[in-house]
Amino acid sequence: MAFTNLNENATSVAAANWEDATGFAAGAELEISDGSVAILNDLDQSASDIEALVITEGRTGDIGKAGTPLQCQVDNSTDARVEYRASGGRFYFTHADNTSTCEYFIANSTGGSVYIEGGTIDDLEVARVAYLEIGANAVVTNAKLGDGRGVIENNATGMTSCEIFGGHWTIKRDGTYKIHGDAVVVFDIPDSSPTMSVEQTGRASKVYFKRCATVATVTHNSGLQATVGVAERAVNLGGSAYNRGPASLARTAFRDVDTIATPTVWGGQATQIGAIPA
Repeated sequence: MAFTNLNENATSVAAANWEDATGFAAGAELEISDGSVAILNDLDQSASDIEALVITEGRTGDIGKAGTPLQCQVDNSTDARVEYRASGGRFYFTHADNTSTCEYFIANSTGGSVYIEGGTIDDLEVARVAYLEIGANAVVTNAKLGDGRGVIENNATGMTSCEIFGGHWTIKRDGTYKIHGDAVVVFDIPDSSPTMSVEQTGRASKVYFKRCATVATVTHNSGLQATVGVAERAVNLGGSAYNRGPASLARTAFRDVDTIATPTVWGGQATQIGAIPA
């Protein structure tokens, strides 16, 4: 099926505003390629199970708003996807089918922001965004985060896998996290009994533990790990295992830590307690 485009500066995604006069339909491949005017009407397309929704670089206007996202199903096949490449604006999205998942959500935007308000996404891939927010009602199974900043709100489901390669991120959700490159990550986990694993390999990366009752497994091969501010709850690191690389690579600045496991250390590094470096 060929892609069909939304008319430029349409304010609604109703059928009449698409070049094929249909738009959202089973198996549809849809493209929003232009427009600076906000799209705020007829956003509940939850009955439609489409193949793809692509928002291209020509788009600079908002799509949806807080509490009123674009709702649709994107699970027509194993290759079904949402792709956001807009040059500006904000995109509010909910995957509408709670019995299935959006296979892929891909964001590579120079100036746009993404707000995922609900539904389930199997694979989230963010090359760059101005801002990303994953709401408390949204389930994301696997994620790769690159350049940008944002917040992942708490959700009881947690994340199976999240790799972070750059940017500045605040994480409030349990899961298995791997931090690479020059990423800056703040873990602010409200769950009193989280299921968490943190592996840090980026030499220029920084991980701050603000509120984490327990981080069961910590592998600190490289970069800075520190606590930040006055802990809102005692922080316990490495209850199951705490492995740290050599002092020349793996730097620590812990304070307000209730418990830190005796680390398995390479290179003879001892635990370092002190203020966070400037």
